[in-house]
Amino acid sequence: MSASAEQGSSLVADSSGTAATDTAGTQPPRLWVLRLVFGSRWLTGVTIAIGMLLAYWLAANYSETVIQPEGALAFFWSPVIFFCAITAYLIPVFHYITEQTEAAFDELLPHLSVPAEGLAAERIGIAHKPLRWVLINMALACAFWFLQQWLLIQDWDTLVRALTYSAASASFILGPLLVWLVTSCAVHALVNNALLFRRLARLVDVDLLDRSSVLPIGRMAVYSNLLVIGGMALMPIMAIGGQTAWWGYIPALIPMCSAAVVLFFAPQWPLHQRLREQKAAELEAANAEIQKHRDASHAELAGYLAYRREIRELSNWPIDIGGIGRLLGYIVIVPLTWIGAALIEMVVDSAIGG
Repeated sequence: MSASAEQGSSLVADSSGTAATDTAGTQPPRLWVLRLVFGSRWLTGVTIAIGMLLAYWLAANYSETVIQPEGALAFFWSPVIFFCAITAYLIPVFHYITEQTEAAFDELLPHLSVPAEGLAAERIGIAHKPLRWVLINMALACAFWFLQQWLLIQDWDTLVRALTYSAASASFILGPLLVWLVTSCAVHALVNNALLFRRLARLVDVDLLDRSSVLPIGRMAVYSNLLVIGGMALMPIMAIGGQTAWWGYIPALIPMCSAAVVLFFAPQWPLHQRLREQKAAELEAANAEIQKHRDASHAELAGYLAYRREIRELSNWPIDIGGIGRLLGYIVIVPLTWIGAALIEMVVDSAIGG
């Protein structure tokens, strides 16, 4: 192995953030969220949504609640639908994004200055995490869940009473915990993968005229945001009915917005800098050739001018038009769903008021 290859391999291995093998040298288990997908992702999502809705319905109809002792579903329906919808969305989508990330990794391998066997552990680490990583992740999810519940309820006695009063009240409080556990695991894993691709971006052989070596990184950055943006798009469901205070969204929006920025820019930024530097160097060389051949034939000079124009029009980012269009489509969905939820709220209020 060459010195540069050894250095590149060390760079990836030393800063990977999560070991692909535990202290015994065995492969860690596949992430628990990924193992929840069985067969078709569509089937998994539908099954999760129906199963959770059925569980909530049974809990609400066969036990009393703290808020409404008569056990009516009026107070619960919008948050419950959100819990079911986002869980049924996140699990299959995270499975899909993980597959796309593994495919992008495999597509990058021929273009890296590190032998493929030197990156085997990083390839495994995309979908497998050690127990310590999982436990830390769950602890963070519980902390965010507790913060959210405290902001919403703002009373320790009420929170304890809701957890112990009945199955319905407990399920209403513990539903967000399940959402936090799934979301925290998925987002944390995607951020780890984004940082892995950031390190790989420094090892990619870049050719300005052949973008095939850099496009997998841009595509991975776009696909990763599908999970975060989709989660934010579903949040307005909780607002329908006016049962959720606006500050209850803060514990979720802050980490999700931060994750969206990291997922998009972290893997692409090193390549953006390299592409910009190479583009500047190539334009300087093209300008030098044009100056040298100013007195050449028109046809010869036209060739240099056309080359300079082509280099100048190249993007400084490792993402193509299709990727940009896909990302813009994801982003537009969020305000549309929030506007849609507001319109539904207005219609419901008008109908009830009329």
